Amino acid sequence: MIPILIIAAFAGTAFMIFAKRKSQVKAEAIHALADRNGWRHDVTTDASGYTRITQITSRTANWVVEERFGSNTGGGATDTTNRSLTWTDPDAAIPSGLAVMSLAMSDDKAANMERFLDTMGDGVMGKHMMKTFFGVVGDRASELDAVEATGAAGAILATSDAREALLPIAFHDALVSPHDAMPKGAMPTIIRSPDGLQLNLKSTIHSTEQLEAMVALGETLSAALKTATQ
Repeated sequence: MIPILIIAAFAGTAFMIFAKRKSQVKAEAIHALADRNGWRHDVTTDASGYTRITQITSRTANWVVEERFGSNTGGGATDTTNRSLTWTDPDAAIPSGLAVMSLAMSDDKAANMERFLDTMGDGVMGKHMMKTFFGVVGDRASELDAVEATGAAGAILATSDAREALLPIAFHDALVSPHDAMPKGAMPTIIRSPDGLQLNLKSTIHSTEQLEAMVALGETLSAALKTATQ
C-alpha cells in the first residue's frame, strides 16, 4: 500500500509541475505576441486571489482582451466554471439595450428560446439557458425577444431598444466558420450593449494563434458595425 501511495504522490507532484510549466510557456508566448504587436499585457488577480486576470490592450485601438481563469473556489476544489475569454471594443457601444447572438444556435431556434424565457422569466432555469447558449447571465433575460434574421449566422435575441444592434453583422462572411480558430472549436457569443461590442467565450486562451484569430474577428466585426452606422 505504501509504495502505491508514494507513486500516486509522485505522479500528482509531476502533474502539477507539468501544468505549471505549461502555463508559464503559454504566458511567455502571449507576452511575446503582445510585444510584437505593440499591445499592453498585464496579469493580476481578483480580490479573492483565486482568479487570475490577463488583460491585453491595443495601444492604437480601444479594444481589450480579458481572460479570467479561476484556479479554485478557496476550499481547494478546482473551479472549472470561472473561466472566460472576452474581446471588447467600447467604441462600438449602443446607447441602451442588449443584443446577443449565439453562433451555437441556429437562427430559427431563437423563437423557441424567446418562448422559454417568457415562461421561465429571470429564474434559475432562464439564467442557466442564457449562460449555456449566450454566455450572458443577468436580470434582463425575460426582456429579450427573438429577432427575425433568416439565414443569419446564429440566433439573435434583443431588448426592444436594441433589435437592430447586431443586424449589420448577422450575415457577415467572417461568422461562417469562426470556430475553426477558436479555443477547442468554441463559437463565441456576440454581445452588443452600452459596454460596447463583445466576443465572449467560456474558455481560456489555448494558443497565440487562437488569440490572434479572436482579435482579428473582433476588429473585423467592429469595423463592419462602424461602417454601417456612418
